[in-house]
Amino acid sequence: MAAEGDYAAHRLTRRTLIAEYLRIAGPEHASDPLGRIVGGYRHWRDRLSGCSPTARFDPAAALVEAFTEVELRADRAGAPALALHRLLVDTARQKP
Repeated sequence: MAAEGDYAAHRLTRRTLIAEYLRIAGPEHASDPLGRIVGGYRHWRDRLSGCSPTARFDPAAALVEAFTEVELRADRAGAPALALHRLLVDTARQKP
């Protein structure tokens, strides 16, 4: 599926996760110190199956984990997985 979208999803993985985290965190956290925002984001992102706070973030692995989590767990999938699943499906659909 990533190949169907010319790997656009790989390039947009981090941006998608950050945008979704900031959307969910809401404007009440906009004045938080940057370190707190980044820490909150990393903690939230690490809820994605296969992500670890001690390992370097791998967009390809995150997309695989997200797609699998949503397909297998559906309504119980986490927010990071849902965001990346949506990104992967949308980019695959955009290919002419």
